[in-house]
Amino acid sequence: METTPVLQATIFLLCVVVNIGQAAISGAENEEDFATLCMLINIAKRTITIPTAESDADALTANIGAINMSIAEDGLQARVDKAKKIDQLTGEAASAAKGLENKWDFLQQAKQQIEGNKKTEYERWKQAQLTTKARRQISMVAEEAYKLHGKLMTVRTKLNASKINTKLKEALYGPKMTAAEVKTTSDSREAACGPTNGAGGADAGNSLAMDLLCICAKDNSDVSGHKACGQDWSSGSDAAKTWDPAQDASAIIADLLAKCQLQTTPATLSTAELQTAMTKFLNRISIARGSNGAKRRTLGTLESTGAGQCTGYQDSTNGPCVQYKAAHLTGPAISIPWYVTLKGAHDNWEAATEAESEIKGLEAQLKALNLTANSLQLETQTAHKKEVAVQTEAETLTSKKKCEAIQAAADCRKNENCICHAKGENRVASGTRSLNTNSRNHNKLCRNRH
Repeated sequence: METTPVLQATIFLLCVVVNIGQAAISGAENEEDFATLCMLINIAKRTITIPTAESDADALTANIGAINMSIAEDGLQARVDKAKKIDQLTGEAASAAKGLENKWDFLQQAKQQIEGNKKTEYERWKQAQLTTKARRQISMVAEEAYKLHGKLMTVRTKLNASKINTKLKEALYGPKMTAAEVKTTSDSREAACGPTNGAGGADAGNSLAMDLLCICAKDNSDVSGHKACGQDWSSGSDAAKTWDPAQDASAIIADLLAKCQLQTTPATLSTAELQTAMTKFLNRISIARGSNGAKRRTLGTLESTGAGQCTGYQDSTNGPCVQYKAAHLTGPAISIPWYVTLKGAHDNWEAATEAESEIKGLEAQLKALNLTANSLQLETQTAHKKEVAVQTEAETLTSKKKCEAIQAAADCRKNENCICHAKGENRVASGTRSLNTNSRNHNKLCRNRH
């Protein structure tokens, strides 16, 4: 059959259509997946700060320890070195400190308090003639304060912004935590991002930056490959440079991160925010890719069936994409490496916010213990003697009145607290008689013995 000009034109158009169907990047094919990763990247790029609330817990602990040390009768103060750690002690100092290992920090605080600007206050405690009961109570209060001190130290380890920021940086850049080290462990982009066997890229999920390179970085064979994640991305930018997976891609990564639309910089983490970003991510990787819907667990674009996988060049059955391993998305929890570290950072943040409340609770308990300890300074032996004397005097006065009210000699003799007398004489307990020289009580039949 003769080929007419019309038929030639038709064949030409069909060829163009076929080539368009298998063409290179036209622009923005991966824009939505890029935005999805950017939500997670926005979380990972943060620098978290943990505000430290004012607390009197240390001062309260030190005060109780100082009171107990001041009244200790075993030379406790002399056994403690306020500056050296216990493992730095030698000779006699080490021998003296034996048995104090577990409480060394607590005891050092106490000694520093005693020898500080409140030295006079603790000197009064040393001079106080406390009752045995008061000393025992103070010892019990100090033991409880020591336990609270231990809890306080444990809780404070949660107030670690550095630990959180390290995890965030690891989620963004991987274990080496720098953009320059975001390199593949494989010999090709396809192996790193998503090989033909569909098992998932060897480096997929190792870091958010790696996944970003897989779906957005330009392949050398694709002139417009730099536009996969943004229609208007300039060919003169760092993001337009060809990505060599084995080389330093820090300039490309920096430009890609800067192109994320979401650039907020809060210094906190939010459960809702992480959940929202992960929900979006999981929705995107659940979409079937390829013309026959055979490609799953994938971000990015694949031409036709996608059988050629994530080479970076959108041609035939390839494309710029990243495919995650099935093992990372099965089991009891998601185990994509960057998600595990993001989740860890979030959990540490939650623990830090809870720690602030715990510290306030411990401080309240220490305040109550301080009130108890300070009140015991009044429990001295002198005060106890005065109290007994007053009580005895009152009892004597009562007994005297009872004796003087007795009218019959027989009744008086029956009361062991009374002495019966007649005609100016007193009957004493031994049965002997003595002259009554108290003229005021001379006419009383019955008088108090004391």
